[in-house]
Amino acid sequence: MHVRPLVPALCLLAASNAARAATLVVAADGSGDHTSIQAALDAAGAGDTVEVRDGSYVETSTFAVGPADYQVLLRIPRAVHVVGESAEGVVVTGSFSGSAERTAAVFYASGSYSASVQGMTLVLDVAGTDATSAPNTGYGYSAFADHQGVNGTMSARELVVRMDAPVAKTLVYANSSGLTHDLKALTVDFGDQTTGGLAYVNAINGASALRHSLLQGTDCGWWVVGVASTTPQLMSSRSHFAGCALAPTGTGNSTATPGFADLAGHDYALPLGAEGAGRGGVQRSWVADASGAGDFTGIQEGIDATASGGLLEVRDGAYVEGSTHVRQSSEYGVLLAFDHGVTVRGDSADGVVVTGDLDGTNDRTAAVFLLPGVYDASVERLTLVHDTPGIETAPIDSYTYAGFADHQGVAGRFHADEVVLRMEADHAKALVYGNSPVDVVLEEVTVDFGTDYAGSLGYVNALGNSALHHSIVVGTDCSWAALGASTTTPQVPSYQTDFFGCASPPAGEGNTTADPGFADRANHDYHLPFGAAAAGWGAMQRPWVADAAGGGDFTSIQAGIDAMNHGSLLEVRNGTYTEGSTWSYGGATYGAVLALDVGTTVRGESVEGVVVESGLLGTDMRTAGVLFPGGTYDARLEDLTLVHDVAGTQTAATGTYAYSAFTELPTANGRVDVQRVVVRMPASHGKGLIYANTESFAIDLENLTVDFGIFTAGSMGFSNAVDVGTEITDSILANADCRWVVANNYTTTPRFTSAYVDFEGCAAVPAGTGNFAADPMFVDDLLGDYRLLAGSPAIDAGDPDPANDDLDGTRADLGALPGAVFGDADTDTDADSDTDADADTDADADTDADADTDADSDTDADTDTGMLDTADADADTDSDSDTDADADTDADSDTDADSDTDADSDSDSDADADTDSDADSDADADSDADADSDTDADSDAKGCGCTAAPAPSWLGVLLVGAVAARRRRAVSTPGH
Repeated sequence: MHVRPLVPALCLLAASNAARAATLVVAADGSGDHTSIQAALDAAGAGDTVEVRDGSYVETSTFAVGPADYQVLLRIPRAVHVVGESAEGVVVTGSFSGSAERTAAVFYASGSYSASVQGMTLVLDVAGTDATSAPNTGYGYSAFADHQGVNGTMSARELVVRMDAPVAKTLVYANSSGLTHDLKALTVDFGDQTTGGLAYVNAINGASALRHSLLQGTDCGWWVVGVASTTPQLMSSRSHFAGCALAPTGTGNSTATPGFADLAGHDYALPLGAEGAGRGGVQRSWVADASGAGDFTGIQEGIDATASGGLLEVRDGAYVEGSTHVRQSSEYGVLLAFDHGVTVRGDSADGVVVTGDLDGTNDRTAAVFLLPGVYDASVERLTLVHDTPGIETAPIDSYTYAGFADHQGVAGRFHADEVVLRMEADHAKALVYGNSPVDVVLEEVTVDFGTDYAGSLGYVNALGNSALHHSIVVGTDCSWAALGASTTTPQVPSYQTDFFGCASPPAGEGNTTADPGFADRANHDYHLPFGAAAAGWGAMQRPWVADAAGGGDFTSIQAGIDAMNHGSLLEVRNGTYTEGSTWSYGGATYGAVLALDVGTTVRGESVEGVVVESGLLGTDMRTAGVLFPGGTYDARLEDLTLVHDVAGTQTAATGTYAYSAFTELPTANGRVDVQRVVVRMPASHGKGLIYANTESFAIDLENLTVDFGIFTAGSMGFSNAVDVGTEITDSILANADCRWVVANNYTTTPRFTSAYVDFEGCAAVPAGTGNFAADPMFVDDLLGDYRLLAGSPAIDAGDPDPANDDLDGTRADLGALPGAVFGDADTDTDADSDTDADADTDADADTDADADTDADSDTDADTDTGMLDTADADADTDSDSDTDADADTDADSDTDADSDTDADSDSDSDADADTDSDADSDADADSDADADSDTDADSDAKGCGCTAAPAPSWLGVLLVGAVAARRRRAVSTPGH
């Protein structure tokens, strides 16, 4: 079964200042926001997304529009996107009385808006009376319907629609001339009745289209305004009309039987080789494998067979591709051709190598060619070797030897990501030969124009929102061309791209002409060694490593960030890092523990293990745990602990909030995602979660644990204007008094949205789903241990979306350390087999000198005071001096089974079961006190199987001999 990600990842070319739309989750089992799809649609706002989990749903809406009564499965009243988990898994049926005049699976209400629905099965099996009484004229029984006054585009993708009732049926019952129906990858089963059709009633927008779909049981009895017609009122292409005597006009249309797995049993899957494979609503990923282990051995045959919206996975290997396409008077020779929206994703940029089988006689050549149509397509992670020219490629103003080319009539978006493009023929070359307003977006590509002739980045004719980002282009002379004429301006915006070979780089932030520093360009090894000028750009990347112990590329996290380019990954090994830097802006000095000013990902090895301490001096400045100084970028920060404990002198005033976990300057644009991070702010100053200076930079905080300390001015103030796109979810904010601040003035409303957050210390909890205020019950926050004790209200209190479940399959916990649940009852089962090998048979005569104090302190060096309990390496030295100084001649074998069960079951799987119960049967009074202190204070249930990381270095001195009981903290109140 093909299961899609419910919210597709979109590559954003620029950060938006608008508020982010909400996502509502529908789950039949009650684990979402709603159990009814229609309830979610009614609650959703314009632009929101309704995600529907697999399950069975009974949906019924009845209402009157004008003189007619309608009964429908789903009514979409505004611009909402409905996304099902899978076409097979989400099944929607109706509970209809059959008394309504008109019946529809999906109905669009009046208004001007665009909406979409995808990924589900709609079963429409009860007809309205109009469709029963007036077959073939009323068409009141339809898959999609609208009434007068609807304007916009209604998109349907990857749907199965079953229309089982014995009445006249239609795909669309349309009443609005301003409405465009965009239907792709549908499977529509009209049943066994002969009157199924594709009739359109009343005026229809001629732009409506049906593509890559399968229609079963239709007789193609077209109707317009109640009158039979030979021409359907929609465009169609690459669709099957099984049941029609003649397929409608359109490229690739057919009347062939699709070849469903089991039509009678409503199994609409299409086995490989079926006539309709790659089309319709039930899809799966196909695999191209040159070795023959996949569905195809060629990439092009896989593209041709994969339906719009489908995924073709390409295994590492060598592929020889080539096809010709005649457009108007020209013949194009190309490696790969697209005519519908397919994603081609290789295993790796250097492992999938595509070469051309072209004979050099074509008029024009391209590595990738886009044929006419409206679609989005992409290629990812592969190498294209375009080395055969066409015969018209010599003039520099023709640019007919291109990396990416399209012909007239293409609309949509083409995206290339992590692609190597080699163009080796000795002809004038262009990166893009554009004839259409299609957006050609190239990100993290490496392009080698070779060393001959006039390498270029020419664009021909008008272009859409094309872009070139974070890429490397070598061998180009930047002789730009548009409409066949030279120009000094390239027809594509670019930023953070290396144009090696140009006299000067094109305008664009971060562009350069430096030698990128490939490992071996002559032999086509485009990897970038550490320190290369273009490291982090192009298709061949690797993560850099920060290791405090010296085993990586850097010993400092900030040094690693400063060396990164956009799109790079910095992996941080466990250890303690002391970081700090200062920045100046607008006459103020800012101190930052870490500063992120480039679009990189900083990923720690573990939350507990990567501890970042402040090296700031506390002079007159504003301080931040993480500072975003400026620039346009998206960044990520994951899996570490940040200790921000030095304040600047300007931070004391509550209204300033210059002492913050996160600070952004007005020149920052974009978004940062922060996940699984602990922030400690123990300094005695006014504190804020975010000190915001711009509306153009949003911060998305997820699974965050922030401890504002025990001082009176703890807060989550926002200063100045803030982008309302900032969000915080699944988090714990401890010791916060919720003194919201905007522009240095108090306000009752925080400037962020929140859901499933524990605002411990707040008198009034901010509005948001699942928010509350309670003691989160940390193991020991005074010592920096933010794991959750058993019974914590933060356990299983996170977003109920199953996609966010903890590793053990339970609902998500709040905070940066979810799933690490520790008991409070000193169970310390310490499997600690500790059999104390010493059977202590005490053969000794036991003269009863019997000092035998059995020092047996067995303190389990493991003071185990409830800190991180480092897997109980359990020094358990069992000093067990048990010198039994005593001659102890007393034949008493004193077997001293020494089972020493150590009351604490101490399950710690320690080999030593520590049975040493030291019953010391030795009845004699002998001192043999066997104090066996073995205090094992540790509450530590340890049965969770968690391996705790070492405690932060600054806590080490506090751990020696610590056996104190845990502090129980009362819920804080404002002004505490």
